[in-house]
Amino acid sequence: MKKCSYKLLFVNIYSSDSMARYLLSSYILKAYLSKFYTSPELLIKIINIADSAPVSEICEQIIKEKPDYIGYSCYIWNIEKIIEAIANLKKIQESILHILGGP
Repeated sequence: MKKCSYKLLFVNIYSSDSMARYLLSSYILKAYLSKFYTSPELLIKIINIADSAPVSEICEQIIKEKPDYIGYSCYIWNIEKIIEAIANLKKIQESILHILGGP
């Protein structure tokens, strides 16, 4: 089996006011890619972080995963924090490709 060459990390920053501790969209995207993009070179992981977490903690969790690509689920309650995290991450590792999506 060929070793993983690329790592895609989906980052969900969920609202602390909600009972949900994840955003379903990232799990649906992961399932779709796992079914229709079956390359063993791509590893897909999802992390869920509360919007109450400081940006520094969000960045630490992301860097720990060593992603090549990061997909963010963007909503009104998390977009500012995501933009700030991306700015900080670009200073640390410029080569990461950031992909923003949402409703």
